[in-house]
Amino acid sequence: MKIKLDENMPLALVGMPRSAGHEVATVPEEDLSGFEDSLLLIVVFRLQDQRRAVLKRPAEQLLSSGLLSRLEQGLAVVDQKPYQNPHHW
Repeated sequence: MKIKLDENMPLALVGMPRSAGHEVATVPEEDLSGFEDSLLLIVVFRLQDQRRAVLKRPAEQLLSSGLLSRLEQGLAVVDQKPYQNPHHW
């Protein structure tokens, strides 16, 4: 899996997916800053605290889940709160 780490993410996160066998590059490394997002798979971590120590567990869970291999492009959101279906009562 090839992963592009967004320019807003700490560079320290590059090592986690690499150690899981994924090919990782950063947006600035590949001169993609400002590039059209619809051509990329974007992973967003919606956490109150985005320090590396806090991001590590959700990032590891995402990588081990196998979900990234099923996505080709688009947006994946890792949210701190469980999903609540507004139509489920």
